[in-house]
Amino acid sequence: MNQQRKVFIPNRGGHDYSGVTKFGTPIYVTEGRVNRFDTTSLYRDFIAAMADSTPDDYLVPAGMNVLNAIGAAVFARLHGRLNLLVYKGDEEGTYTLRTVDIDSLMDLAEGKISNAHDHQ
Repeated sequence: MNQQRKVFIPNRGGHDYSGVTKFGTPIYVTEGRVNRFDTTSLYRDFIAAMADSTPDDYLVPAGMNVLNAIGAAVFARLHGRLNLLVYKGDEEGTYTLRTVDIDSLMDLAEGKISNAHDHQ
């Protein structure tokens, strides 16, 4: 178990997240019922939870779409990348890591990196 890293889980609900402990310490951003329309409060919850996060931490997409969107946006803005632990849905309760390098994608979008299509 890697206790230095944190695994951000958008909401503590009825799901079993014990499979994430091999990646780090679970950090629940919200708990129970949340108002999906109160995006300002949800944003503040993520900012507070991720205040001491690092680029090597993880986010588990789970629960309401608005929680996942805000959590991904905050993590990506803070670190220029997004480390997702995606639940495989198997009997073992395993997760797979997927990383999106947001900064490189932005460089590509801004034309700082040549696109493979430019060479055809």
